[in-house]
Amino acid sequence: MPDSVEVTLPGGYSVQLTPTDADKVVWTGELYDASFQKLPDGPLTFTFTATNEYQTKTDKVTVVISGDWSEYFQNHRIQ
Repeated sequence: MPDSVEVTLPGGYSVQLTPTDADKVVWTGELYDASFQKLPDGPLTFTFTATNEYQTKTDKVTVVISGDWSEYFQNHRIQ
């Protein structure tokens, strides 16, 4: 199990995640910058780095930015 988990984004953004319990199975955290409001459409890759005293493992997750995030709320509002 990891002792630490860090998430990074291109441009020098990073955050250390926090385990939600003593078993360190689920981790939580938040990465925010005002510039994220203006991300261009297209792929964005998050790099997760999990480390313990014996090894370091890295995994990449790519998401696709598509449109303005506020449009999601406008499209799903119940009237």
